[in-house]
Amino acid sequence: MCNAAHWLALALVSAAGCVQLEPGGDVREEGLPEPDVFDVIRASNSKAAVDQLRDRHFRELEHARLLEARIGELIAAEEGLAAEHQERLRSLQQIQDQLRKLAEEQAVTARALEVARQSNAELEKALQEAQAKRAEIEAQAATAGAGKPGGG
Repeated sequence: MCNAAHWLALALVSAAGCVQLEPGGDVREEGLPEPDVFDVIRASNSKAAVDQLRDRHFRELEHARLLEARIGELIAAEEGLAAEHQERLRSLQQIQDQLRKLAEEQAVTARALEVARQSNAELEKALQEAQAKRAEIEAQAATAGAGKPGGG
C-alpha cells in the first residue's frame, strides 16, 4: 500500500517537474514520464531504512536500559559481597585473636606444668632419699639391737 502511494507521489512530483516553459510563451507538456525506477526504489528503501533505523535505535535504547539496570544490580551485589567480605574478615580476626590468647594461656599452663613436674621430681627424689635414710637407720637400729646382750 505504501509503495503505491510512493509511486503516485513520485509520479506527481515528476510530472510537475516536467512542465517546461518555452520562450514563445507556449507551454509544452510532454507526456507523463515514468519515474526513474531507481529513484522510486531509493525513496522506498530510504523510508524502510529510516523505519529500520528507528526500530534498531529503539531496540538499542531498550537494550542499553536493560544493561544499565543489570549493571546497577551487579554493583549492588558487589557492594553486598564486599560488606559480607569485610564482616568475615572481622570475624576471622576475632577468631585469630582468640586463638592467640588461647595459645598464650596454653604456653603459660605448659610452663606451670613443667615447673610442677620439676618440683614433683625434686620431691620424689627427696622422698626416696628420706626413705633410704630411714631404711639405713632402721637397719642400723636392727643391727645395734641384735648386737646387744639380752636384747633380742
